[in-house]
Amino acid sequence: MVLAASQSGKKYVQGLVQAAVERDKVEEVKASLRRLQDTVENVPQLVVTLSHPELADGEKLQVLNRATGEDRPPLVAGFIDLIVRDGQTDVLQHVADLYEQLYDEVRGVQRALVETPIPLSDSQKQRLHTALGKIVSGQVSLEEQINPQVLGGLRISLGHRIIDASLQGRLEGLRQAVG
Repeated sequence: MVLAASQSGKKYVQGLVQAAVERDKVEEVKASLRRLQDTVENVPQLVVTLSHPELADGEKLQVLNRATGEDRPPLVAGFIDLIVRDGQTDVLQHVADLYEQLYDEVRGVQRALVETPIPLSDSQKQRLHTALGKIVSGQVSLEEQINPQVLGGLRISLGHRIIDASLQGRLEGLRQAVG
């Protein structure tokens, strides 16, 4: 949920979100960025190639154009050109996730990462969604992650807050209170 991207790289994605909202192209751009991020994740050599200091920007752009195909929206093509020219290709490893996160921020939606040892039922997700919405007084987007290390209960990351309602978290709290 927390994304590693340079602050300047993040600013480029913020600009892309703003442009996509203004042009009503949010979903089109999101789908294209998801394909791009998937390509970067599935072809690790691509990151190495793009970070090579002796590879000219024009060649990096050609590599990315081949990797992303010709069907990308003009906003994404311009974004790719800009980040290559300005040396911000490190943002590509998380570009779709970062785009979605920043778009949620624009809409006032807070993201919550819910870690549980087993999947939540639909009714549990709905109750949790409602409860978290009350905590933040707004909309919440839930992302569920199965984590066998969370012993009994769940752990929630909501913005800068951590809500640890796991057995492990309760025991740790008790240990700190006692000793």
